[in-house]
Amino acid sequence: MKSFLLSFLFIFSFTVFNFGQNNPLLESAEISILTIDRGENLSDAFGHSGIRIKNGNQDIVYDYGRYPFNDPNFILNFCKGKLDYSIGKESYVNFIYRYKYFNRSVKEQILDLTFQEKQTYYNYILNNYKLENREYAYDFFYDNCATKLKDVTNTVLNNKVSFKTPENYTPKTFRTLIQDELNRNSWGSFGID
Repeated sequence: MKSFLLSFLFIFSFTVFNFGQNNPLLESAEISILTIDRGENLSDAFGHSGIRIKNGNQDIVYDYGRYPFNDPNFILNFCKGKLDYSIGKESYVNFIYRYKYFNRSVKEQILDLTFQEKQTYYNYILNNYKLENREYAYDFFYDNCATKLKDVTNTVLNNKVSFKTPENYTPKTFRTLIQDELNRNSWGSFGID
């Protein structure tokens, strides 16, 4: 019980004293892309992603996958791919704990950036996180939690990133890509079709 309370107090104090602040970016800061494996529910059947900013004692994940679960038409709008999503922010500890709890793997790719590129990336994310900039019109294929990371990186780095086609790449239709991740005889599959 004591170790649980100590752990809780540590996480709580870290969150309260470091989470809300935007510390100046340090030379040693790291920015990385997190890719989360798919889950078992319709809302997480295609995985997730986030941007981790590790800056001294501040370790934050921003993700473009927050949507209104309490929207009365959530399932219908999700199936239609017509929702307003927003950028979210949470401590890395909480972010990673949730996915480990549900036994979903998380891969991290640390970006090889100059300090100036890190600063530009950081400023871009902080600006996107402002209340007036958080929401965006989600598009199931072209503007989602994964494409946002590519778009942010391209914008910040002036399209200097080159994306290579995997050797085993096989072209697929959107429908095939979706059906590969869903149970074909489910209501979610039917709704998205």
